[in-house]
Amino acid sequence: MTSYSSSGGEGYRSGEPDNGVGTAMISRMFTKYISVALQNLMQRCLKVIYMDSRGQVSLEYLLLILVVLLILGGVTIPLIGSSIEASTDVSRASDAKVAVQTIANAADIVYANGPGAKRTVSFYIPVDGVLITGNNSVIFTVTYTNGTVSNITAPTQYNVTSQSVQVQRGWYTAVIYWPLNSNNVVVTNVTRK
Repeated sequence: MTSYSSSGGEGYRSGEPDNGVGTAMISRMFTKYISVALQNLMQRCLKVIYMDSRGQVSLEYLLLILVVLLILGGVTIPLIGSSIEASTDVSRASDAKVAVQTIANAADIVYANGPGAKRTVSFYIPVDGVLITGNNSVIFTVTYTNGTVSNITAPTQYNVTSQSVQVQRGWYTAVIYWPLNSNNVVVTNVTRK
């Protein structure tokens, strides 16, 4: 037989049959189910939060590395640029020194061979400038990247006639000879190859 409870103490609803399962028991089962579901949800959330914090740490490290690279780049790029300019200036000065020494050595050899001697030399001019001979020296003016002008000089043992030739960057030949009935060696025909 089915029993009905009118007070609602044991039945699910007032006026419904009580099947042996009371409201308190259903309430406990529901509470347990909800608590288990909440525990599972909390564990999943904690895993997500834990993974997010690891991801956040990774992102922070990436941003830190980016900031360090930007600072290093901002400091080193100007240093590299100035060192490249300095090495270019040294290279140009060295090439200019080789050019004036080539002419000076040829003038000394011509003078050692006596009047009527002649020699043709080839040399490289690294930058536009002025090639000057005279007063026992060969001089080339070099303008560096910072605007400083320098005279690269090679001495000669003997007197060379004074002249000034405007030259541009490139390879040149020059004829160095000692004319008969003269006391000076002459540098002529400075022509671009």
